[in-house]
Amino acid sequence: MMTTPNSSQPKFRLELEGARAPAAQEKNVPLHRAVANKLMAAIQDGTYPVGSLLPTENKLAAKFKISRHTLRESVRQLQALNLVTRRQGHGTIVKSDRVQREFKLAIRTFSDVENHGYFTHLVLLRSDIVTADARLARELGCEPGQKFLHAISRRVPIDDTIPLPTAWNETYIIEPYAGIRNQMGMQKGPIYNLIERTFGERINAIEQDVSAVELTSEVARVLSARPRSPGLRVKRTYFGRGNRPVMIGYNTYPAEPFRLNMRLEHD
Repeated sequence: MMTTPNSSQPKFRLELEGARAPAAQEKNVPLHRAVANKLMAAIQDGTYPVGSLLPTENKLAAKFKISRHTLRESVRQLQALNLVTRRQGHGTIVKSDRVQREFKLAIRTFSDVENHGYFTHLVLLRSDIVTADARLARELGCEPGQKFLHAISRRVPIDDTIPLPTAWNETYIIEPYAGIRNQMGMQKGPIYNLIERTFGERINAIEQDVSAVELTSEVARVLSARPRSPGLRVKRTYFGRGNRPVMIGYNTYPAEPFRLNMRLEHD
């Protein structure tokens, strides 16, 4: 059996340092990006001051003549830039009027994982069905002989205004859900959302593990790094109904832009 999540493990935050602030305006940007830029300008000129609430989704969607779905993508961009935060039952609150040059990718909640998925996309390199041998079974936390769809990709920012580095991505999806193979790289958002939509699954928990690795020649080439240089690997195991692991994903980055921050509290 695969391992189940340990709720006692401390949460962690990954931070990217020294990233460029995104440009306020761009030509020929998608609609949700153009709306995000307008909202960003309104925040910076004081129309929506720090500490205030943005208008409701309905009001903003009507103002810009867009759907609520498009508006939510715009707000996700503002969240990714640390300009706003969303609180259940309160709305969207302006937290800053300045795009921080130090970009923090805080992975603490499902929303944080989704934001990362919406502001990056997969460039699929290859995929196949693999059977876990003893070594892979230990790594994935499964029984030897279990089959997975194994996809290797580059995960890249959706455009050059998103200050995130390219990641080497390896994803293992349990064989019953391998039918999403042809849709990978075409969908918006994280892969687990695609699994939920396609198969009616429900991801209830995500376990994260961070480790240092040595970059292989192939990974280093994709990441524009030196072969055998240090890298940072983020492993996420996605647990569905009944605590069944349905997907294991690995994002590997060059080590230089990252630091690990942990906050420990009394039980």
